Amino acid sequence: MLISRSAVLRAMLWLGLLVSLSTGSTIALSNPPAYLAIIIDDLGHNLSNGQRAVRLSSPITYAVLPDSIHAETISHLAHASNKEVMVHLPMTNHSNFPDSPNTLNEQQAEHEFLDTVARAIQQVPYAIGINNHMGSRLTEQRTQMTWLMQDLKKRDMFFIDSRTTPATVAEQIAIETNLKAAHRDVFLDNTRSYEAISAAFAAAVHIAKTQGSALVIAHPYPITLQFLEETLPLMKDMGIEIIRTSELVSFQLSQPTSTQTVAE
Repeated sequence: MLISRSAVLRAMLWLGLLVSLSTGSTIALSNPPAYLAIIIDDLGHNLSNGQRAVRLSSPITYAVLPDSIHAETISHLAHASNKEVMVHLPMTNHSNFPDSPNTLNEQQAEHEFLDTVARAIQQVPYAIGINNHMGSRLTEQRTQMTWLMQDLKKRDMFFIDSRTTPATVAEQIAIETNLKAAHRDVFLDNTRSYEAISAAFAAAVHIAKTQGSALVIAHPYPITLQFLEETLPLMKDMGIEIIRTSELVSFQLSQPTSTQTVAE
């Protein structure tokens, strides 16, 4: 008898969830829905993968890179599909990856810094929030993070801390500024294999089930998009509701900050 891939995936997810729960608190799987938000980062360079990402059925959020060749196209497609758009704002990192023209850095004077933010937002139509692209160096800097959060507050935008360093102060300063903010709980595809992505997703489900909500960041890799295409239709049966990132922000504010980080 042939077993469908979706049936195998369902079994893998449930097994991963049950194993994770066996080492933590016991919860009833019939509880009211737990909430999961998913951001897809690094959009704008590959149009085909971006279009495929936008076609995902759930209310995914799309974080678009300013200066990318397809930034406007992907932003318009997402907005036309009633999906949320964010600016995936480049920031300096400890790994010395090359900077883009809109990369925020510590050497900029305040007016240069804010001009860079403004240009980036202009290049991503319909953006209602920002998360950091890389940024392991800059998100550790209180001065620059204060400039950023005060500016986003004036724009009535929200901020998601991608948490690319355990020493980030970004979310804390956002909260101090009374800016709507939250943080990433799980990176879905640090390892680009179906099995590793499934395990990471099971970890996100565990967090959502035990804490009420979780925020996942993924990337438009073909294997990731395939996984999401096959997984998202199963979420309702697992007691998980996929919601917009803006809707999750208020939940995440009351959650303890995850310590998971990733090398840029």
